[in-house]
Amino acid sequence: MIRMEMYIIGVDGGGTKTTAILANREGKIIAKKEVGPSNYQVAGKKKFKRLLLDLIDNLTRSSHIKKSEISKISLGLAGVGRENEKKEVHGILNDVGFDSIVENDAVIALEGALGGKPGVVIIAGTGSIALGKNDKDEIARAGGWGYILGDEGSGFYIGKNALIYALKEYDGRGEKTILTEMIKENLEISNIEEVVPLIYSERLTRTDVSNLAKLVFEAYRKKDRIANIILNEAGKELGLLAYAIIRKLEFKSKSIDMSLIGGIFKEKEHLLEPIRAAIPYNINFIEPRFPPVIGAFLMGLEKIDEEVLKTLDYEVKKMGSGL
Repeated sequence: MIRMEMYIIGVDGGGTKTTAILANREGKIIAKKEVGPSNYQVAGKKKFKRLLLDLIDNLTRSSHIKKSEISKISLGLAGVGRENEKKEVHGILNDVGFDSIVENDAVIALEGALGGKPGVVIIAGTGSIALGKNDKDEIARAGGWGYILGDEGSGFYIGKNALIYALKEYDGRGEKTILTEMIKENLEISNIEEVVPLIYSERLTRTDVSNLAKLVFEAYRKKDRIANIILNEAGKELGLLAYAIIRKLEFKSKSIDMSLIGGIFKEKEHLLEPIRAAIPYNINFIEPRFPPVIGAFLMGLEKIDEEVLKTLDYEVKKMGSGL
């Protein structure tokens, strides 16, 4: 009797785009598709269902794979964090005959970056969150509470603090910083106090504030003391997120792999030391091994072995920026 080969679909569903792959259990990628955003909260159940089913249909048709040959659909989705949301997505796929694993998109970033192995990831862009997995495959998170209640160490946090220190200088209760002039030039204002109505009227958006982080990195390179303080504090906060994960998961090893993901880490050399200083463990900073969509695929495997990882290394290299 010939054993039918089975396949896994991995989906990275984000707020700006959705990437999916269809691969066999050995890690060979058969098909890949990219479509528009699929944030579950933004799209709503009906639109999300149509997008997801169309995506599966496209992958199976283009690869000439029968839907009965799909053993698992493994998804990491923005806007899906609570159990009731996961159950709704499971229900959509169960109704059309698919077994599924559903997690938040941060979980597949963790799985992809570490190749399914134990360790910690810190994700810092506009917001911030840390996740980790131990050798028992237990997963924990810290942070991700949004810009009002959290997001310490994020782009928003760094940009907001630049504004705070500039206003302190203006008041005469803070030291001089080149950030003040840099912010005024960037926002095209003549006086730093003009930033106040921009913030409270929300004409200056969260993204706009986050974009000010690049001025802090620039000022740091110019030896500005306030920029140094802001980045040191941001790094410390990101380190504390990671340390909270390490304590929760009770890592046995004192040497832990850590991967840094997100726009803030484009200039990570300014943040590594304060992150490391906040964690009383030996931290091995490693580059993310795979993109999140590969993390989704790995999440769908019963077992991850080195041969699968080597095949995926080859497949990702072959596809280049296509993933």
